[in-house]
Amino acid sequence: MSSVNEKPIGLNIGGHVYFTTRSTLNRCEEHSLLRESVLGTPPTRLFAPPRAATDARGNFFFDRDGVVFRHILNYLRTGKLLLPEDFGEFDLLFQEAQFYELSKLKEEIINAAKDKGKAKNRLSHTPMSAVSETEFIGLNIGGQVYLTSLSTLNRCERGSLLYRLLTAEKDVAATDEQGNFFFDRDGVVFRHILNYLRTEMLLLPENFEEFDLLLQEAQFYGLDKLHQKLIAKSIEAMPRRIK
Repeated sequence: MSSVNEKPIGLNIGGHVYFTTRSTLNRCEEHSLLRESVLGTPPTRLFAPPRAATDARGNFFFDRDGVVFRHILNYLRTGKLLLPEDFGEFDLLFQEAQFYELSKLKEEIINAAKDKGKAKNRLSHTPMSAVSETEFIGLNIGGQVYLTSLSTLNRCERGSLLYRLLTAEKDVAATDEQGNFFFDRDGVVFRHILNYLRTEMLLLPENFEEFDLLLQEAQFYGLDKLHQKLIAKSIEAMPRRIK
């Protein structure tokens, strides 16, 4: 049980800020990335992840999905995987648990997916962003603010709108009052674009219904590979969509 007197620890997950405690993070497996990159490494360990970078307010930063991290943190708090009845992002949640090196949680996710009849089909290793990434870029997408890293945007195609943010090219995007690059586009589906860049996998919720919008957004940002994958995914999902 967490002590009521424990000092809160801030975690900035892709722009979503959470607060937790040392005792909660200590429930991670002993050598997990989430535990050691925040709390530090035991002196007896020879090889360990670097400490996580911190944002301007001192919160530990991870360039990962901030929405499903809620379920990871609740799992650590309660010892149970408590998902909504209509949860449809097992693939993404599995990849996030794999990134943070939470093996027991991965098993729980697989079991939960099986119980719902959702086959796990993406168990490959997720490309890992350096947890010590120190260069952050804020993106204000239609009022929804995301925080990402240079290494993530570096995965965009050369010449794409998002990649051009890394260059000295002028007038690529305006900035808001906090200095975040601003795009007057849909901020909700941009989450899927950013997760694609982070993981190099197209991880959409089951029963995803906004292919047309996401295709338009990928085209706007000049992400041709993502656009092609979305077309293929949309065709694959078409029998379900027309039922």
